[in-house]
Formats: sequence, C-alpha cells, structure tokens
Amino acid sequence: MGVFERTVRVSGPLPNVWADVHAVIDTGSDHCQFPRDVLEEVGATFGFKAWVLLPNAREVQADIFNITLHFDDYILNTTAYAGPNNGPALIGSVALSQMGLGVDPKGERLIPHVLHLLSETRWPTV
Repeated sequence: MGVFERTVRVSGPLPNVWADVHAVIDTGSDHCQFPRDVLEEVGATFGFKAWVLLPNAREVQADIFNITLHFDDYILNTTAYAGPNNGPALIGSVALSQMGLGVDPKGERLIPHVLHLLSETRWPTV
C-alpha cells in the first residue's frame, strides 16, 4: 500500500465551480472520498448508495457522488464517497487505475503504467 498527499481539484457539473483539496493518495482505499460539504459546494450530483468499510471495521451505507477530478495533467469523471464534513479527502486505487497511474511509495510519486484492456486473446484486437 502507498500513502502520501497531493493537492487535487474536485468539481461537479457546474461550470467554473471547483474546490482545491489536500488529499491522501491511498492505494488501500478502493474509491475516492471527499467531505460532504465539499461535494455539495461544487454541486456534485448524487449517484447511488453503497456499503463501505470504515477504518474501524464498521460497515455503513454511504452516499456516492459523481465528480470530476483534476489531478496533475489528468481530468477524470469518477465517483466519490461522501465523508464527514471537515473529514479527510482520499484518492483511491480505482481512480488511480482509471488514470493509468501506479504508486511509488518510497519516492512518494505517481508513475504511469500500462492499462490492460483484454485478458482473453480470442477477441479481435486493433
């Protein structure tokens, strides 16, 4: 697992409305999490509810929002759990994978990796 911090920009569907947030890059987390007040501030839209496992081993049902994540040279439409107001922001492994990024935990940096598109070779490829 790699854990370090980076400033990211999160937005919803509203033009010119975003928040710059200090986030933990956490490959032990599946998805992103942002404080609920930040998601509401940027106008992120509610998507669905899902069960999440908290660090204290408690399972809770959380609201999942649709967001746009601006990160280094990447812009990604993805989902984020609504965490507590003033709580931590997390960038999880799914978003990192969607951007084709891996983690160098010793160097505390993100590194490009090749995305795997097909594992079955009987499918026609380009």
